Amino acid sequence: MSGPNDFIYTINSTDFNHYNRIVANLEPPTTEYSTFTVSELTTKCSVLILTTADYFTINNKQYFFQNDYTDLNSESFVEIVDDMIADDGYYCELDSASRIHFFAQNEYELKDMTYNCKLLFGLVDIALPIISRLNPEIETENKQEIFIPTVGFTLSTPVLYLLSNIGAKTFKNDDRNGAYQSALKTCMRLNNSFSANYPIVSGNSDFQSIIKSNDVTHCEFMLVDANLHEITLLSPLYITIRISGIEEEDKNVYSVMFEQMKQQQQEQMMKQQK
Repeated sequence: MSGPNDFIYTINSTDFNHYNRIVANLEPPTTEYSTFTVSELTTKCSVLILTTADYFTINNKQYFFQNDYTDLNSESFVEIVDDMIADDGYYCELDSASRIHFFAQNEYELKDMTYNCKLLFGLVDIALPIISRLNPEIETENKQEIFIPTVGFTLSTPVLYLLSNIGAKTFKNDDRNGAYQSALKTCMRLNNSFSANYPIVSGNSDFQSIIKSNDVTHCEFMLVDANLHEITLLSPLYITIRISGIEEEDKNVYSVMFEQMKQQQQEQMMKQQK
């Protein structure tokens, strides 16, 4: 049963250059503390996964893509790449496990590339440059090979996060240095089982925060991928927020919980710095 300090807001992004961001000034409850939950998120899965600003580099030549894409499978991506590099004597194909191979007659290097290309090639966790190796088992004259042992992501990462300037700070592991990476303040986790150009409808049962009620007078939200890179949406983002004021009789209990939450965040930050 809702009371005078229970609020439900539905807000949306309005800047078409940054549809993944929402900024709002909400009316706070009159109580000192509140519970805060982003209960629902909705948008259309029109995510720019590759743009004309994206490129990859072989030896010292940068190859830029000629179009923007929101829907691209591995086969189509490799066909595009192969057409881009064929005139320079390089070739690209998928094996039966959807891993990418490059071929050429002479030694070459796969060098720097944009983040979107790393996702699609499967190179997010592999250091560049990669130098080709002679593979004598190849029957053609193009025996210099680069084999990428992982498969790429064709529709962003398997998990997306909605971050905010309010709520509880969360952390994700970084296996490269064994530390925790701060994920700012996470309001929602979205498991990416999306289909391009279809609606995304996601609920939230994992992230509820205790906040100072006045924090909601300036809210910022940002949808990012699993590596905390902003995604580019071509359609507005809508979220529903539930705010419930903590009444005076419950204040002491929630005040202790709030301080415990802050203490846990500080301890995590100290671990991260060590």
